[in-house]
Amino acid sequence: MRPIYLLSILTTAIAAVAFATQYGSDSNPHNFTQSDCFSCHFTIPTEGSTEPLRFTDTISNLCARCHDMSGIISHQVDIVPSNRVNIPPDMPLDSRGRITCVTCHEIHGPYINPLTGQKTFFLRREVIGKSFCISCHNTDEGIKQIQMGSPSADVNDNRTSIFPIHKSVMDRSHGFASYDVIDQSSDIDPLSLACLDCHGDDTIQKTSLKIGVFNHADANIGMSHPIGMDYETASDGKDDYVQVDSLDKRLKLFDGKVGCCTCHDPYSSQGDALVIGTPDSYQDLCFACHIK
Repeated sequence: MRPIYLLSILTTAIAAVAFATQYGSDSNPHNFTQSDCFSCHFTIPTEGSTEPLRFTDTISNLCARCHDMSGIISHQVDIVPSNRVNIPPDMPLDSRGRITCVTCHEIHGPYINPLTGQKTFFLRREVIGKSFCISCHNTDEGIKQIQMGSPSADVNDNRTSIFPIHKSVMDRSHGFASYDVIDQSSDIDPLSLACLDCHGDDTIQKTSLKIGVFNHADANIGMSHPIGMDYETASDGKDDYVQVDSLDKRLKLFDGKVGCCTCHDPYSSQGDALVIGTPDSYQDLCFACHIK
């Protein structure tokens, strides 16, 4: 895989992730001043220069200065992509041919899309969800990879096998799952938007969804669950909820709100993608929030 150097004079600074904690803010979190250049670069970029700027640290470390990734579901970084994917020229790798935060994100890009008025999350392409994933996962094996999960070594024949991780959840959702907006007061988190890009029906406007209820397709569970709700507000003073300070650390909230990835980890190495329990013991997940 050939390395692609970052040639744009303002391509990189503090690397951001689309699902970082600032997603709920209305102000541009990357409104940098000239002096901020030295936070990430040894020199200030000059107009017309195409020379890559030297970083003061690794891109991942620079990201971590502002973005706490411990509570974020995120794609792997600092890895060389496999031959199952094709990295397009507009999604640069670092000088060692590795995926970094700036492979997917244009740090100095627009915060708001001037055409749609929607937040861009600094993505390099004006799409989200599966449409963004197939920018790289665009081969038969690549598509299988995002449907089935990450490759794992097969100790029997020393080849790489793809074990089921995400596909079982996706298959149960297609054609049955639905999302109903019940409250127009607040947006849902961008990770949930990405989930609904595949798991919701085709009639919803995925870029502007608000608080709502996701109806699961699993015939065994057959239940629905709200997303976009502020957990602390919903549980405060109620003895049938685990209070927010006592929640299991595996349950991630997004700006304090419940999202799809509060319960599911799309990058999980487990076939069920549940953050707690299994499909046979999903009650363990339920009881992590609901005492009774």
